[in-house]
Amino acid sequence: MEGEVKSTDSNAKPVPRPRLRWLWFAGGFLLVFVGLLLLVDVTAMHPSGPYVVRYQLWRYCLANPLRSSGRSTLGPGSGGTSQFVETALVHLVLSAAGGGAATALGWGAGRWLGR
Repeated sequence: MEGEVKSTDSNAKPVPRPRLRWLWFAGGFLLVFVGLLLLVDVTAMHPSGPYVVRYQLWRYCLANPLRSSGRSTLGPGSGGTSQFVETALVHLVLSAAGGGAATALGWGAGRWLGR
């Protein structure tokens, strides 16, 4: 048939299996993401405004969107949306770095084991 090419070389190397590095990335990302949620504390202004409160990151992530969607007032106890966005971006960047480190670890282990 036209366009069909058959290999007659008996010494052809087998086709390598696709690398599943995204699993390493996802595992490292999730490990760091959950670890940060459970172990990191965030200092933020109390909703009433007169004092500062230390939240665990997961509590802060739950409380802040609710607080910023409420009625708008002026003063130190209002919103804090920019701090929330900055905290979320840092959380995602650190988690992505953890995923990258896990991917590098998986790649290195694969080379060391000869896979």
